[in-house]
Amino acid sequence: MSETTAQVLADFGATLRRLRRQRHMSLSQLARAVHYSRGHVSRIENGLKRPSETFARLCDGVLGTGGVLLRHPAVARPKVEPGSMPTLEGFGQTPWVLRLAPDGSGSWEAYGLTHPLRVGPAPLAEQWTLFGALRSMGRTTRPAVVLPLAAAFFSVVRSAVASSVGRARRDQMIVGARLAEYLGWMWQEAGDDDAALTWTGWAVEIAREAEDVEMSEYAAARRALVALYRRDAAQVVALTERPAATASPRVRWLSALREAQGHALAGDATRCLAALDRARALASRAADCSEPAVLGPAMASDRLAAVTGWCLYDLGRPGEAVPELRRAIATMAPRTREHARFGVRLALAYAASGDLASGCALMAQLLDAVLQVDSATIRWDLRAFGQIIDRHHRDPDAAALRQRLAVALTPAR
Repeated sequence: MSETTAQVLADFGATLRRLRRQRHMSLSQLARAVHYSRGHVSRIENGLKRPSETFARLCDGVLGTGGVLLRHPAVARPKVEPGSMPTLEGFGQTPWVLRLAPDGSGSWEAYGLTHPLRVGPAPLAEQWTLFGALRSMGRTTRPAVVLPLAAAFFSVVRSAVASSVGRARRDQMIVGARLAEYLGWMWQEAGDDDAALTWTGWAVEIAREAEDVEMSEYAAARRALVALYRRDAAQVVALTERPAATASPRVRWLSALREAQGHALAGDATRCLAALDRARALASRAADCSEPAVLGPAMASDRLAAVTGWCLYDLGRPGEAVPELRRAIATMAPRTREHARFGVRLALAYAASGDLASGCALMAQLLDAVLQVDSATIRWDLRAFGQIIDRHHRDPDAAALRQRLAVALTPAR
């Protein structure tokens, strides 16, 4: 350990000890409150061990410090691993190749034969139906299945735009903008943030030409979601705290929810709860939308409870997060991406609050669905859960989960 590192760890330990004593808590009382061993807390206070981000969040929550410990330079930040593009196995021994130029011309090659292709406008209602089917598929299967289908559909829509004029052209472009935004979300789920931001940028460009104002206003909240999983709290807040005055209630609602998550990530409970209050006030008007053209998550589930529970966990208050997350996932369809994401966070909140048995039991129920949707964002919480069960390696429930969890942490190929 270098002299500089030792000084930083010693400063964190001294700060933690001072804050603990100000709250008239013994070392043992703090250890029980955050569900770490007394020896673990003692080593951190004495500068012998680097505190994890989870440990700092829990101590901030118990001691009510407003994120002071979380922001300390001694805290070990989780490594943000660059995503990789999902690969697809070939179908049989003969590849199929689809080529589409922007003007709608192209070719389809299969089994050694080339078929000329000319794309024209398709009925708009059927296009929205197909888009809705892709969204539905994305809720229950891995991105590598959805991405090539959605990308081919986008190419067809782009070609149809070239052969349309007037209102028909604008309608086609709105479909294309929504589809590009959805492709951005699927790429983030596949683990490629750069592709996610690129597709989101294309969605905004298409929407701007089609005078689809809502998409441009929603893009900031969409980019904030990428920043959230990059652990960049300041960027999340900067992108969402001041939505345009012309933004729809739904966009302002989504922005408030994302802003709350940014403040929670920074350990700022006051601003987080204020943003959640704004989202609560907007919820009824935000629900006035229809599938599949709706931007962002569907309104069928209790998204406010889900995000509230998410934030309470990040604020170091996992015991308070549990009832909110339980209420939220009760409104979500099982074996969907949404249910898996917030279910895994509920399992994490159980474990972090000391109820390891409930956390392991729930995680065991969820892992098949987690494997099915293959989400890079869900793997963030899986890694955190894995760190908790590693601390309880003698616990039989934790031991039984370890191998299955390792499989779920490996992206599908």
